[in-house]
Amino acid sequence: FLVLVAATAGEVIAGLDESLEGNGYAVLRAACDSAAVEAACTRRPDVVIVGSSAGRHDGLEVCRLLSG
Repeated sequence: FLVLVAATAGEVIAGLDESLEGNGYAVLRAACDSAAVEAACTRRPDVVIVGSSAGRHDGLEVCRLLSG
């Protein structure tokens, strides 16, 4: 599975990445909302994890953009 993790807090991403990768998942990282939307459109991850504040848009708005 490919998991897209989008959050602005780098240490949160790092801890989550380590846990996911340690359990055999491929992890794609995005540091902001626009990068998350672009990555989701180009790489088509199986799962998207978005922080509550991912940049210009909150996590819910990023989900709305992705469901489009």
